[in-house]
Amino acid sequence: MTRSKLIHNKNLLLFASIFTIIIFSSLFLTQVYADDDDPEGDDDDFGKDFGPIAIGFFAFGTLNIIALYIFKGSRKWLGDEGKAGNTKKKISSIYRKIRSPLKYIHYVSEGIAFVLFLIHGISLTRSDDIGIIIGWLTASVYISYAITGFIIWFKFRPVWSSKTAKKVLNKYHRSLILLLVVVVIHIIHIVLVD
Repeated sequence: MTRSKLIHNKNLLLFASIFTIIIFSSLFLTQVYADDDDPEGDDDDFGKDFGPIAIGFFAFGTLNIIALYIFKGSRKWLGDEGKAGNTKKKISSIYRKIRSPLKYIHYVSEGIAFVLFLIHGISLTRSDDIGIIIGWLTASVYISYAITGFIIWFKFRPVWSSKTAKKVLNKYHRSLILLLVVVVIHIIHIVLVD
């Protein structure tokens, strides 16, 4: 095994360990909170507080997506000559330098957001109004994003062995339209719940 592959595997193991600790500690906190009876009947504050924090992590995790679309847009719309060419080269240079760190920020930030969204949703599921149902609809799409992201990152077989599956997963996971749909559904959820 080469040194770079060994370092990559150690980093992957470290990230997986941290992510697992976050998930289990979050689930533990959720369980402890669910068992705690609040005499004032103000149970929802714990889960409600995690919603905006999760949105912050989710937004921070999309920095790599924003950078990718700026890079792709510059390659498509800017010419190779003059100021446009210089701008295109500068954007390309910056993107190549920040691509790898942004990728890891994406993994960690979206992983934390995923756990916080689950805590938020699970702790507020006592109600069956339409706002909660739309919230779980948003969660299901977000979970599908997370699953496709894990398949892409870990290159799970047999799914990753198929060229068609790779193409579909990448297209789905990187779809700006689906991301906007999730954001719109989530805004509807917030309006209906508040």
